[in-house]
Amino acid sequence: MRKKNVFHSTPQRRLIPLVALFVTAAAGYAGTASYNFNGTGIDPGDTLRGNAAIANNELELTTATNSQTGSLVIRDLDSGLELTSFTATFNMLMGNSTSGTAADGIGFSVGQALLTAPNAFGEGGTRSGLTISFDTFGNGGPEGIDIRYYGRTVFEAPGISGPNLLTNSYVPVSVSFSDSLGLTLFYNNNPIVSNLDLNGAEPGMGFFHTDSRFVFGGRTGGFNQANFVDDIVVSTSAGGITRRNILAPTDTITLVNGSSPGNEHVGLSIDGDWGTKYLNFSGANTGLAVTPGIGSSIINALTITSANDAPERDPTSFTLMGSNDGINFSPISSGTIPGFEDRFATQLFEFANTTAYTNYQLLFPTINGGTLMQIAEVQLIGNAIPEPSTAVLGLAAMSVLAMRRRRTS
Repeated sequence: MRKKNVFHSTPQRRLIPLVALFVTAAAGYAGTASYNFNGTGIDPGDTLRGNAAIANNELELTTATNSQTGSLVIRDLDSGLELTSFTATFNMLMGNSTSGTAADGIGFSVGQALLTAPNAFGEGGTRSGLTISFDTFGNGGPEGIDIRYYGRTVFEAPGISGPNLLTNSYVPVSVSFSDSLGLTLFYNNNPIVSNLDLNGAEPGMGFFHTDSRFVFGGRTGGFNQANFVDDIVVSTSAGGITRRNILAPTDTITLVNGSSPGNEHVGLSIDGDWGTKYLNFSGANTGLAVTPGIGSSIINALTITSANDAPERDPTSFTLMGSNDGINFSPISSGTIPGFEDRFATQLFEFANTTAYTNYQLLFPTINGGTLMQIAEVQLIGNAIPEPSTAVLGLAAMSVLAMRRRRTS
C-alpha cells in the first residue's frame, strides 16, 4: 500500500482578545508534528543525528550493523511554553539482527536534548525529563520496557524481556501524558501502565521543561539489530503560565570557593551544553553564584546534570540561597542528590518558594567520595517577575482617560 504524503502542521495558537493578553497569562497553545517518511524530508526545525536516516519510506535509527547510534530530534512544539500534555503514536520495529544476538534498543524521550549535534541518543534516551526505553539487551538500562523520569526509574514492565521486543515487524506504540492524569503507555495494543504519577510523592504528576523536544533514539553495539520507526504523530498542549530556566550563558556568574582550570570554568555550568563542564579543584563546599540577567525571579525548582566522567566527583547534596543585594543570602532549599544513573543525566529538584530574588548562590556541601567537584549544567526553574510592559501601561492610561471622559461628560 502506498503511503500518504508527509504532513507537517505548525503550532496553532488560540485567538484571544487583545485585552485578555494583558489580564491573564493562561493562554493555551498546541502543536503537532506528523511524519510517515514517504519520500520527503523533515521539518527544518527537526534534526537527524548520528546514523539516523530516512530510507525506504521509514526512519532508520540504525540498520542491523554494529556500533551505530541514531536519533530524530523533533523541535519544541510549544513556542517556549511549559508542556502540560501530549500524545504520541508511532510504529516501531526491532529485530532482523545479523549478529546472532540482538542489541540494543530504542528510546522515546520528552525533554531537553542539549548535547550539540551530531551527538545522538540511544535506548537510554536523552537522560533529561521522560524516557521510555525499549531495551533488548540490558546494558543501557533494565532489559525490557522501563520508564525513567529525571534520572529515576519510576516503572519497569513486568514479564517483558528483551527477546519479547524483537518482533522483526512493526508494532504500534501509544504514549499520553497530562499534568493531571499522569502517563499512560500502550505497546502492541497492550496496556503497559495507566495514569502513572511520574513525580511519586512530590506535588503534581510530572513537569516538562520549556524547550522540551521529542526524541526517538536507537543504538547497536557489539551486537546489532534494525531499529526503525514510522508513522509518527505527536500532539501537545501547553499553558501560558510557564516555569522556565531563568539562567542564560551571558549571566554574571562567579565561582564560590576553590579554583578551576581555564577550560572548565564556572561559566560552563550555564552554557546550555552538557558536553562542557565546571570543575572545581576544592571538591566539597564549592559552587557558584549567579545574577540572572532577567532580573527578579521566583525559583521553585532546579536541575543538575552530571558531567562526562569520574562519578566520584558528582555532588551528593545541594544548598540553594537567594539574595536581593548580592551580600545577604537567605536559604531557599537544600537536600541530597541521589547517585546519577549515568553520565549527562539530569535530576530535577522541586520545592516550595514564593520569595523573589535577584541573586542566587548554589553550594554543593558533599561530594561522591572524590576530592574534586564537577557538574555539566545547572538550571534554575521558575518565573521572572516582569516590569510593567509598555502595552500594559498603555492600557492603563487608556482606562484612566476613559474614566476622565465619563466624569466630564
